[in-house]
Amino acid sequence: MLDLDPDFTIRTALALARLCRAAYLDQPGEDINALGLTSHTTFLHRGDVNGLVVTAPTRVMLAFRGTAALQSWLTDARVVQVAAPSYPGQVHRGFAGALDATWGDVRRLLPPAGDGRPLWVTGHDLGAALATLAGARLTAEGAAVSTVYTFGSPRVGDRAFYEGYRPRAYRLVNNNDVVPHLPLEFLATPPGDSQLPTGFRFSFLTYKHVGTLKYFDRHGRLGEGMSDWSAKKSYLQAALAQAGQLGPQMVADHAIDSYIRVLAANLPPPP
Repeated sequence: MLDLDPDFTIRTALALARLCRAAYLDQPGEDINALGLTSHTTFLHRGDVNGLVVTAPTRVMLAFRGTAALQSWLTDARVVQVAAPSYPGQVHRGFAGALDATWGDVRRLLPPAGDGRPLWVTGHDLGAALATLAGARLTAEGAAVSTVYTFGSPRVGDRAFYEGYRPRAYRLVNNNDVVPHLPLEFLATPPGDSQLPTGFRFSFLTYKHVGTLKYFDRHGRLGEGMSDWSAKKSYLQAALAQAGQLGPQMVADHAIDSYIRVLAANLPPPP
């Protein structure tokens, strides 16, 4: 079985990206077989939340997949933030609500918190947002969360969430993938918005990513900074003004297969 390193490695990132792809396929298939994960795999389906849990003798993995409707999650009323006891600070209402609705299923599929086996949490797209929240929630419940890996994750919470986030986390972004730029860092909320929760007092929302950024540039090279952000931000603002229509390259770079491709291209040679 492939070893997973708690610190960032390309091999670990590739293994978990393939686990995310397996969650889309609803069956173990070649991705899980190639990892030597012959242990028990259970798929999770509850509303908008889909994923899988792999239990092995020495570790447990939880992976969430995305949704074709993610853009609506990032532009409609669900983008407002709410406070919840499970998280530090405030978090995206839609993401938190989706995870709440399936949390009982997640906990039933995972070993009890005192099991001791390290737990790896990962996800792509909407699944990346859910993995970020699940990592915080499981850590707060005493689970042995080793590392959270996300691929193409939107922003999930405010600065207090960022400052209070405890799990080790790595956030992978592929070139022109636009989803990690959403929701925008600062979102104005119109006065008297009927969709806002009772007692909502802020005139704007602040979103901030958690985790260490691992960015692949247009040549597929791994770095730790986001290039050409000013140009991308201008493009994104224009796209959102046009009913959220995004360019084909931004959509292509967001696909989990694109993440797998650039990770495979960056694999170090065997010793």
